[in-house]
Amino acid sequence: FGTVLTSVSKDLFGQVFMIGVRGPVLSEQEKRLIQIIKPGGIILFKRNIQTADQTQKLIKSVEALLPKNHPPLL
Repeated sequence: FGTVLTSVSKDLFGQVFMIGVRGPVLSEQEKRLIQIIKPGGIILFKRNIQTADQTQKLIKSVEALLPKNHPPLL
């Protein structure tokens, strides 16, 4: 039972984190971090938003780094 709980805990750990990114596109370091943490949400600030199309691409690039069974980002 402990092994199953540990496995589930590792998969859900990142869900408690909402993270921000530095700019309008993801850096390689940010991409790796997102893949490792699998955050529950991304906070967008003024520095992340230039146009509607660019913002949509940023969000989609984050989603593409997460597993297919990941809950929707907040």
